[in-house]
Amino acid sequence: MNKRLIGFILLMLLLMLPGCTASQQVESRFRERVLPNTLGSSSALDKFGIRYFDEGAIVLFTGDDPQQAGYSMMGYAVFRQDLGTWHEGQIGSSTRLAEDLTGKLIDYALSDFNFQGKGRDLTFDYRLLAGEILSPTAESIEAVLDDGTVLQDEGEDDVFAFRVEVAPSFCQLRVLDAQGNVLETLVPEYEAGPHPTPGPEC
Repeated sequence: MNKRLIGFILLMLLLMLPGCTASQQVESRFRERVLPNTLGSSSALDKFGIRYFDEGAIVLFTGDDPQQAGYSMMGYAVFRQDLGTWHEGQIGSSTRLAEDLTGKLIDYALSDFNFQGKGRDLTFDYRLLAGEILSPTAESIEAVLDDGTVLQDEGEDDVFAFRVEVAPSFCQLRVLDAQGNVLETLVPEYEAGPHPTPGPEC
């Protein structure tokens, strides 16, 4: 029996173990083995959340800025999954002052990222709108695309993230309370250069 067949059988047996689905195993391995190598201990972060998608995962985090005393940061890290192996992708962060967040319901960042398949002609281009929920009255976040599509994130772990292909534009960001009432509507600003550029009119 060749090694490839043995490996396949072992993988199938592992996936059949009771009480743990394949997706749970993938997520557990990601949290326990992959993230500590990139972000260190998550206990050092104020807020920390993961959003999984078909090609990988996006990690959102906030904490003290290690390079500037008195400042905090909000950042993201993108990981690509390929045949059970995780590959670190783009990492980005922004620095902010605590007083700049006073009275805000959320804070967010909008940027583009891509996955480049190693040794293959595969590139996935995405636009990411992600952020932090700052107010306990904010329960979920909605993003409205230029074609009218509405995406929603329940704000698990007090972070949110929306990932779309680069073509669509984010036109609105709505903050909802527990009853689904809109607390605030924002027009996302995309930082295509050194200065934020307002989103398109929709």
